[in-house]
Amino acid sequence: MFDAYDFLGDLITGQQPKYAIPVRKEDRIHVQLRMLEELPQTAGKLTIEEKEAFAFCVYYSICIQHFDEEAKTMSNGLVEFTSTEKFKELLDYEKGQRPSFFTENITVKKEGKFGFSKGNPIETTSIPAAYQYLKRLRYKGTPVQCIRSCSCSGLSDHILDAYEITVTTGVLFKRHEIHTVYIDSYASSTSTSAPEGFTLA
Repeated sequence: MFDAYDFLGDLITGQQPKYAIPVRKEDRIHVQLRMLEELPQTAGKLTIEEKEAFAFCVYYSICIQHFDEEAKTMSNGLVEFTSTEKFKELLDYEKGQRPSFFTENITVKKEGKFGFSKGNPIETTSIPAAYQYLKRLRYKGTPVQCIRSCSCSGLSDHILDAYEITVTTGVLFKRHEIHTVYIDSYASSTSTSAPEGFTLA
């Protein structure tokens, strides 16, 4: 499910997926939180506490293994959720031990040119918001063409999406230039600035 995140993110927005990038264990709760904000069945319908609880269940079912000493068998971590109280105890413990698994709002020094660097990505609140941002992007007043090429990790360990932006220059002899921009689609707000050389409509 985590490896398929890129495909799901593209399919939700009607795009053709190109790559699937495995997601590190540390990012898996973040990924689930992102998906809950993008899937129509859950987007805008859950509180942050409900989303964290759901994401924690998915994480525990995939990443945590439980060994039964008596039966000598392995099962997924969900068997530890013997009651609501036990579930909350485990969730609170995990949040205390690994707060970065749940919280992405960590201030990180920006590095590189805005939009063109993994260290200084364009910020949006979701993948649909990223596509809305790109629809507004202009090069010398002309809309640009874009396609998502892959995902990668930024300086803050956020999962970034890389987009290939194609612009056309010249009048008689048209020339196509391709620029790569990086977008953090799980930020708390959407950028209001455009990368150098571009404007927003």
